[in-house]
Amino acid sequence: MAEDGIEIPNIQSPPVLFWDAVIIWRAFVALSPSRQSGMGLGYIPYSEITGYLNEHKISPLEEREWMRSHIQFVDSVYVDEQNKKTKKQENKKNKK
Repeated sequence: MAEDGIEIPNIQSPPVLFWDAVIIWRAFVALSPSRQSGMGLGYIPYSEITGYLNEHKISPLEEREWMRSHIQFVDSVYVDEQNKKTKKQENKKNKK
């Protein structure tokens, strides 16, 4: 997964993923560059996820909702971990 260009925080040995998790991971990696920039790491916009699902002709509605919710979950875990990492680095700088 690191070969996809996304650092996996706090995982020593990345797990082998099932096929459905691979689909979500690839969507997450493809969508990650579309994050808003500014005051820290932002979440992947809903509209970008919708565009991805449209582009890949994902249907029916249940499958779209399943993918959207899982992409958003992975994204929230990633953003939370990255924010923890940033805060920890800032605390180290402030102690010096």
